[in-house]
Amino acid sequence: MTSTPTMAADANRWNLSDGQVKFLAGSLGSCTSKTVFAPLQRVTVLMQLGKYPHLSIQGHIDVIMKEKNGGVRAFWKGNLYSICQRFPFSGSNYWFFLLFRDWLHALVASRRSSTVDVTCNAVASAAAACLATVLVFPMEVMRTRTMSGEPKFQRGIVNTFLEVKKGPGGWLNFYGGLSPALLQRVPDMALNMTVYQTVRGALKRRGWDDGMCVIAGSTSAALASVALLYPFDVAKRRMSMRDLGADGTLKYKGTWDCIRSVYADGGLRAVYRGAGIEAVRCVPQVCLMWYITEQTLVHLSPSLVRKQHEEMSRKQ
Repeated sequence: MTSTPTMAADANRWNLSDGQVKFLAGSLGSCTSKTVFAPLQRVTVLMQLGKYPHLSIQGHIDVIMKEKNGGVRAFWKGNLYSICQRFPFSGSNYWFFLLFRDWLHALVASRRSSTVDVTCNAVASAAAACLATVLVFPMEVMRTRTMSGEPKFQRGIVNTFLEVKKGPGGWLNFYGGLSPALLQRVPDMALNMTVYQTVRGALKRRGWDDGMCVIAGSTSAALASVALLYPFDVAKRRMSMRDLGADGTLKYKGTWDCIRSVYADGGLRAVYRGAGIEAVRCVPQVCLMWYITEQTLVHLSPSLVRKQHEEMSRKQ
């Protein structure tokens, strides 16, 4: 056997387990794609918060450019929080997913089929997303506050942390918007994983090129997520701000109250404000995320990729 110094050999030298390889693959894919498309998400978040309801997309871009310490750098405002949140979220989400999926597969070992496998993937990814979201949600809140553009949240991570904590609610402020986040992210991850794996697997069995399978699966997953779950993302952003109403109490009493309030202010258009630019961001971002994830797996653990391909072949 030759001793070619490949990435796979490095992985063996580092004693990386399959789980660790998948943790790194998921985290690198998520963080890299998030950073590349951060400017589009910055515009989307500002539109979701509804502070400038009469401005066009170009108007929101102008607002960001004119912020204190603005310019091009302002489009990546909050990205550090995003990386701090996405790296552990993506890694732990993937790890939990594998744990729950293998456990479910063991339970239904005698009844395995394509339908059963899709169901196991959906249930495992939903449970994994729930746990991972709860673990890292405080960083999500701090990121939303920073991306809002409010001056008091523009003085660094420590200051943002203190500003969030001293608001009405104290430590609970770090979980403001958790319920809509779970209502959006849990089905989002289940939908994303299930649609991606199902479309990619079906096209792979038809003989499609690997790259086209990834693109088709990613695009289908991204568009399904935006179409079905975008209103919950709007509610999560607004509730994360913990805005107060005229009577001094929290403006929104819950997820559905927030969505109803947004709908009352501007109808369906308000509920889906920013959805167009979100779709423009989400499709290439999800494609890039899965591409980097798949390529990282190929370079770090070719044997793991072979196992996945063999499992797909057995389902044909």
